Amino acid sequence: MRKIKSEPLAQVVKKMRKDAGFSIRKLASLVGVSHAAISQWEKETEHLPYHRAAKIASVCGHTEADLDLLVGQLSQAVDYLGESQRLLQALDEKRLKAIHSVLICLNLQNQTQGQV
Repeated sequence: MRKIKSEPLAQVVKKMRKDAGFSIRKLASLVGVSHAAISQWEKETEHLPYHRAAKIASVCGHTEADLDLLVGQLSQAVDYLGESQRLLQALDEKRLKAIHSVLICLNLQNQTQGQV
């Protein structure tokens, strides 16, 4: 059985449902679960079993590989964001100001190059 963080899994399933144009009730009837279950999974108040997420992906026109790829990409983005936040918190004010100055210079340089 696959172990995937439920938060990214729930977010991906919700996006798939919306992209497919299904209401929660419609998706529930197609998957064979209650609309309350779909709602709870999307709100992350209940654990979304992987086999149910795979069924939802299929009903929404996606493969299990699509599901794994999207969840992996979202998990990676969340991990990068968390790491970035930890690094920024570790910086003192002097270093933050220096980074800010460099970013402003790079932005101005990019704007200048775009005008030529």
